[in-house]
Amino acid sequence: MARGTFRLGYEKLFNQLDSNNDNVLVEADFTALAQRICTEFAVAAQSARGEEVRQRLERIWQAIQQHADADGNQGVSRREWVTAARDPEFVLSSAAPAAMTIFDLADHDGDGRLDRQEFTLLQRCLGSSDAESVEAFGTLDADGDGYITKSEYADAAVDYFQA
Repeated sequence: MARGTFRLGYEKLFNQLDSNNDNVLVEADFTALAQRICTEFAVAAQSARGEEVRQRLERIWQAIQQHADADGNQGVSRREWVTAARDPEFVLSSAAPAAMTIFDLADHDGDGRLDRQEFTLLQRCLGSSDAESVEAFGTLDADGDGYITKSEYADAAVDYFQA
């Protein structure tokens, strides 16, 4: 992936996470994502699973903030986000583990892989259209078996962030 394409993709991810479109990621954006995940996957927010989703998204936010919030203002601007994306340490310590946490949350049936429905629900949480989800699923399902394995997802996450 060319650097310009990478930047556009990373900025799209920023936009997907920025729930109120204020061009700054804050903890509330990750709380909103946790709520969207619970809604899409029909998980009661007050249930043990709902609390797990919320806590895991809170930890993702803390890792991102710790690494990317260069000015210490409790938010991550688009510029800080894109700058962090170029840092291999951020990729390995924050971004890739965050992607795998999201995978685990989307693996609603706990079989260690995402079927098309689980993946589509996850992508809806991030604001992707169903058509975009179908295209992405086809790309990530490297062996064409109808599932995205944890390994396929991990490889794609690292490739995405290190492009």
